[in-house]
Amino acid sequence: MLVKPGHTCQHIYFIEKGAARIFYYKEEKDITDGFRGEETLLLSIISFIRQKPDKRGIELLDDCVLWKLSYDDLEELSEQFPDIQYLYRMIMSSVLIMTQNRIDRMLFQSAEERYDDFIKSHPRAAELLTLGMIASFLGITQETLSRIRSKNKCFDICQNIYFLFDFVKLTIQTASISLEKKI
Repeated sequence: MLVKPGHTCQHIYFIEKGAARIFYYKEEKDITDGFRGEETLLLSIISFIRQKPDKRGIELLDDCVLWKLSYDDLEELSEQFPDIQYLYRMIMSSVLIMTQNRIDRMLFQSAEERYDDFIKSHPRAAELLTLGMIASFLGITQETLSRIRSKNKCFDICQNIYFLFDFVKLTIQTASISLEKKI
């Protein structure tokens, strides 16, 4: 556990290798709040900015290579180098945009659309997380997630069958052309 729920996030991390999740507990239930993969920043934003404990924790999902910068070091660097303040504002703006995008997905997308977006934007996380973690991130039950995945698997199987039929049809057509040429 990188940062335990109820503790202060003292560092901003850069994930060079690996993946992590941000989570919290609600009524003793583990809720996944976000994912971060390689070449992304990782922090519990409210805790880091306020330098106070937060309900969120950070868990590494596999072996990670992380770079970290403490809050105090960031403050000191910001005083010495004004460009660091600009970088810090850009990071905070990026986090704000990601948060707003997540809220918009929850408000305006169906569960199926949220799942499809998740799979496209977090393929590595989809491999590392349990179905319960994915479901909590998407704001749905594990049963709903299973139905969506089952429906998608059925769609994939149908697509593969159509592809197979097309392949067989093309093979037969090619064989017919070959037979005609030999006659």
